[in-house]
Amino acid sequence: MDATKKETSFTFLLSIPNNATNRILCIPCYMFSKACTVKLATSYIQHRQCERCFFLSHNTDTCPHDPATYKRCGICGKSGHLQAEHNSGHCGRPHPSIPCNCPARCFNCFFTKKPAAGHYAFSDDCPLKKNMRCYGSAPAPTAAPTAMNTCP
Repeated sequence: MDATKKETSFTFLLSIPNNATNRILCIPCYMFSKACTVKLATSYIQHRQCERCFFLSHNTDTCPHDPATYKRCGICGKSGHLQAEHNSGHCGRPHPSIPCNCPARCFNCFFTKKPAAGHYAFSDDCPLKKNMRCYGSAPAPTAAPTAMNTCP
């Protein structure tokens, strides 16, 4: 334990059946005899990307491609092979050896004219994926706390 550490954070999951979230946020909270700030966190549900064709418009369960015959590479975006099978013969660029050492490039971003360099279609760093988050709760209230507890 670091004796110089002055702050930390805890995450609690509260199940409130009668929707009393705002009331709980106004009640003083103490831990180890010190007042704590309680905030409502914004939660989100990450989108689901198709693991067969890597498109962002549907998930694997609803993919229109036949799972028995369809193959698409998450590295180069070409059909006919999987990313585990990808080599220098698939990308169409000259290589001194069989393994492909091309820089990462996302074909989803390339087709939508977004910056495609630096990540693959299956990467969590894809800006298209980051824009597809579905928020599950409202943002935290921005009202300043008061000295008197005037919550409902």
